[in-house]
Amino acid sequence: MGKTVAIPSSIQTIHNFPKKLVVYKIESSKFYWVRVFYQGKYHTQSTKTEDLPTAKRHAVKFYESVLANAHNTRSGGKSHSLAAVGRRYLSTVELTQKATAVKNDTSRFENGILQFFNEQDVRTISNAQISMFTSELIKRNLSAATQKHYMVVLRKILKFAVANDLLD
Repeated sequence: MGKTVAIPSSIQTIHNFPKKLVVYKIESSKFYWVRVFYQGKYHTQSTKTEDLPTAKRHAVKFYESVLANAHNTRSGGKSHSLAAVGRRYLSTVELTQKATAVKNDTSRFENGILQFFNEQDVRTISNAQISMFTSELIKRNLSAATQKHYMVVLRKILKFAVANDLLD
């Protein structure tokens, strides 16, 4: 058996959810993993916990995010501008994250990321531009922690673009 193959005796379903949503353990990790088969492919993620009830709660959130990402990709069009991708990302996380986290991410997006990148196509954003954005944050005399939060939000938006086939 491979190191990333589910251990059959560890596979658990979640009550009141489709049987295609499961938590399981693999040989190469001490944590539970979650897997859901949706729209013809498997979506997997580590729960980063060894506790089964916590893993099942994480699985439900993961399932909701998979559904939300699929919905936003279909209904949101395929605009590649950072502004459009960022807004779609933020509307997706509204369903799965705490209101304060969404509010903070939205603020960082609107008051920094959007001002710098605006309608630029996400496929054309380079490492040099990200470095220039970091320099702009430094010029604004923001603390290192605040600068990091801006970069985290930018990273989340770019990962969302990759997950939704808007960026390679």
